[in-house]
Amino acid sequence: MIQMDEERANIVQKLARELQLMSQQISGLESQVRELKGTIQALGIQPSNRPVYRQKGPLLLEVENRDELVSELKETLETISTYLNRISEDKEEAQKQYELEI
Repeated sequence: MIQMDEERANIVQKLARELQLMSQQISGLESQVRELKGTIQALGIQPSNRPVYRQKGPLLLEVENRDELVSELKETLETISTYLNRISEDKEEAQKQYELEI
């Protein structure tokens, strides 16, 4: 009986750690999504005669093709959003399992 209680406690602790890690990942991903959306929106209102720069390592380089940049940003946004949705679903499942264990 004591061994079963210890095993269950270990499972609950493991699930709690997983939930905490997933919550942190979700928070970071949501921040990236907001930043990408803001960047895409800002590029949409930036006059076309004004230069746009992109950071590459320690350098700021002028972007030659804005449409290509926006396309890359939208692709990155879609990839991150897909991952965010998947990890959110995983968190919901882990939360259900955690609630069953406690």
